[in-house]
Amino acid sequence: MDNNPLVSILVNYWESIDYLEECIDSIQKQTYKNWEIVFIDNNSKRSPKKILNKIKKNKLNYYKLKKYEPLGQARNRGLKKCSGELIAFIDTDDLWDKNKLSLQVDHFLKDNNLGIVICDSKIIINNKIICKKSNLFDERKSPVENLVYNNFIVMSSVIIKKEVIIKNQITFQSNFEVLEDTLFFFKILCKSKLYYIKKFLCSWRYRKNSHTFKNTEKLYHEKVIFKEKYLLNPQYSKFISRNAMLNYDINLKILEATTKIYKNNLLECRKTLKPYFKKSCKLILIYLLTFIPQKTLFFLYRKIFKKPLL
Repeated sequence: MDNNPLVSILVNYWESIDYLEECIDSIQKQTYKNWEIVFIDNNSKRSPKKILNKIKKNKLNYYKLKKYEPLGQARNRGLKKCSGELIAFIDTDDLWDKNKLSLQVDHFLKDNNLGIVICDSKIIINNKIICKKSNLFDERKSPVENLVYNNFIVMSSVIIKKEVIIKNQITFQSNFEVLEDTLFFFKILCKSKLYYIKKFLCSWRYRKNSHTFKNTEKLYHEKVIFKEKYLLNPQYSKFISRNAMLNYDINLKILEATTKIYKNNLLECRKTLKPYFKKSCKLILIYLLTFIPQKTLFFLYRKIFKKPLL
């Protein structure tokens, strides 16, 4: 790898213009300067061009799709346009610390075996940045196990080596809308080495009307496909323990119940959870929370688990 490798920053955009300017500013403030932005406009009606005009022309590659495509397919379009040895991702309402790229690139230069480098992430709720130490990564488990236990990778925290995805023909699941990133990282972790920078170099924004939170039902169905096609596949199941699969199944059941909570159908949620009481204390707690109003439920869940209900 070159001592000053080009980093392609893949930005997928669809109508989410409210925080785009802050996002782009955080890219332009990077202390590492050898980067390009690959901007995929998924046929949005809200044009981002006024904001993108702030970027030097030689730093921006803008592509507008002729029609809306599922996020997985749109991300694949972007991958094909990336020229850099390294590929970073940032969602349009997230932010980077000015030293993010510099610190991550340094680790790739030190260890040629790395395929992916991530960092800790803050959470932005109601424009307030919450800086809490992540407890999602258990160093006693492999990165693959950690991903199955606690989907611990934030999209905007990632840099990958392009060579890894080309060599192993890794792409995003083209018909996925929500879990496309998790499956993509899962396949990378099965083929290469991860380094986790335990510094807050990224901030991701929690919004109730975000793509993920508006599609909990679709997320549930995609997690079922992920399990059936990959986690139970002998090619990948060798990386995953029985306990990890049990935990995945519990979280899948909680997600099924969560889709009912977002519809404010708390009675149906309780019916979904009740047969699984013996499996998980978290599951029991969510069951008990369904006896209070939905808004209070969301608030208490965030207070107890230090993250949004999903």
